[in-house]
Amino acid sequence: MATRATPQASVVQVGNTFRELKPYLVPRTPDGQCDFEVRVPKDYYVSPFSPVDLDFHFRFHLPDEKLRVFIDDYDAEGNVLISTLTGRRKEMTFANLLGFTVRFPFITLKVIGLIHWQAFRLWLKRVPFFRKEARAEDQRGVFRPHKSLQK
Repeated sequence: MATRATPQASVVQVGNTFRELKPYLVPRTPDGQCDFEVRVPKDYYVSPFSPVDLDFHFRFHLPDEKLRVFIDDYDAEGNVLISTLTGRRKEMTFANLLGFTVRFPFITLKVIGLIHWQAFRLWLKRVPFFRKEARAEDQRGVFRPHKSLQK
């Protein structure tokens, strides 16, 4: 009987609208509160409403019947953004994939639209805007996939 290996780390890959990617290594936690957790400097341009010099705090569990992912942003004064992703496990069958396609045919367009709507609302509130070029030297470990992998 084969034994199941326990992952000791996970890689979180964060992307931005410039088709850039940055991987973050998230080690397994010894205490068991979360399966994986790390707080690291962001050093990456993700959003024009988010400065480069924040920390990412990644926390998540091995997926079981539920998916639970938490990614928070911190500055020197504390937490500035809380992000949570949850979901229920579904078996990957042709019928389920077809059902999702029928139920959510334009989910990508909806997400893009909602991102832009929230950006517009932040702009109306006069939230500071950070240009990528202004802090290009502060971005570390960023790469672009080979052109053959980009669509």
